Amino acid sequence: MRGKIRLVGAAFGLAVLLALLTIGVVLAQGEQLGGKLRTGSQVTIASGETVDHDVYVFGGQVASNGTINGDLVIAGGTVDVNGPVNGDVLAAGGRVTVNGPVSGDVRVAGGDVTITGEIKEDLAAAGGQVTLAGKVGQDLLVSGGQFTLSGQVAGGTTGSVGQYNKTGTIAGNDGITVTAQQAPVNVPTAASNPVLDALRHFLAVLLIAILALWLAPRTFRKAEAESRTHPLPAAGWGIGTIIGYVVVVILISIGVILLAIVFGIFGFGGLLGLDLFGGFVLISAITVALVVAGVYLADAIVGLAVGRLLLGRARGTAVPATEANAPAGRDRWADLGPLVVGVAIVAVLTSLPALGALVKLVVVLVGLGALWLALRSTRVAVVPAAPPPDVFRPPSA
Repeated sequence: MRGKIRLVGAAFGLAVLLALLTIGVVLAQGEQLGGKLRTGSQVTIASGETVDHDVYVFGGQVASNGTINGDLVIAGGTVDVNGPVNGDVLAAGGRVTVNGPVSGDVRVAGGDVTITGEIKEDLAAAGGQVTLAGKVGQDLLVSGGQFTLSGQVAGGTTGSVGQYNKTGTIAGNDGITVTAQQAPVNVPTAASNPVLDALRHFLAVLLIAILALWLAPRTFRKAEAESRTHPLPAAGWGIGTIIGYVVVVILISIGVILLAIVFGIFGFGGLLGLDLFGGFVLISAITVALVVAGVYLADAIVGLAVGRLLLGRARGTAVPATEANAPAGRDRWADLGPLVVGVAIVAVLTSLPALGALVKLVVVLVGLGALWLALRSTRVAVVPAAPPPDVFRPPSA
């Protein structure tokens, strides 16, 4: 159950991010699609207005005072739902207030969330401060910092909050757990040991490096050669890789938003959850890949470069400038010795109290950039030139 609540909280966090991005990228101010989509700095559905279809409202200050005979999707800095909604409500913003009656479900996320109206079905709410003073006809799911329940819940409740103030009634089971009010357990914590931390990091990097040598030896060695022969360009590409990650995440978020709008307009409401989940999974996968590459693989790439340079000088042998100049048929495990030595040196240097953070930053930038250059060169397909066709020559007399 706690896992479910964490998933709900994560989904609402993503919904808030997507809603805020939507305000900046959706269409220009005004009404589009026959009044289904309304945007602007201040958007208000008047109290005497009746909307007989789903409506999407995005802006700085948004309010729905009229009657909505359909679903309402509303997001902004300040969100007020005062009129009745004969459908579901999906709301997100800095401050969200739902005062009007809702015949369906309500899903809301924001910094300050207040519910005073009557909700016929379920309520799912997430926020820094969540207040329920109205009625919920079925179940309540909540996640937040401070939750105040002064209204009524006809079903059960579940969730995780920091503080729980309950003066209202719950007909079913109250499954809300409180995290901040739990009695602290005095468990002695072991003092940080820089030597053990460096040893653990060394072993983790070495394991990732061995996997790279086993699964992608050519790409790994190309990245090492780039970091050794072109460290400054590699560092520049490392900065570009981090910037590119941010750009890709923003583009994915915008794509998820636009798909959600299209699905909602054309009535494919069942695909909204799949759209959000797919965007969340894709962003998570890219983030995990960047973290693994920056924290572990970059250390392995730079460590192999350092180890090959040091052992090459100690033996009086030249290190191949590039992977193409390496001896033919070289075993993939031939670099295991230099790898162990170099990774150990990098682990020690990045663990130094004063210079460790700076060394780690340089290693991450150079390693990420070298890996990007290696991957880019690997993707370039080299097509060998076709041999010239044989030309028929008649036999000489």
